[in-house]
Amino acid sequence: MFDIFICYSRKEIDFIHRLNIALKSVKLSVWIDQEKIPNESNWYPFVKKAIQESSLCLIVVNQDLLNSNSCFMEVERIISLQKPTILIFRSSILSIPTYLGNGSA
Repeated sequence: MFDIFICYSRKEIDFIHRLNIALKSVKLSVWIDQEKIPNESNWYPFVKKAIQESSLCLIVVNQDLLNSNSCFMEVERIISLQKPTILIFRSSILSIPTYLGNGSA
């Protein structure tokens, strides 16, 4: 069980590293792929399980994430499980896809 699952594009790795340290400093358990997935090609089952076992998902949104099929699969899983989610916008994006919501609660 994890407190937080972080979905991000690889171009945000420096920010993710700092965020991970900050979250762990306040005793939150964090799941990021680079720490938790063994070196093997079939990564998605690990991600799928981690999303399900996490209490909250953080999606670090930038244009690279929106263009990534891998990130889309993660976001799709988060949405299908209706996980509590926080979006962190790291850069300007062309448009927010409808699957990330329309801003209304």
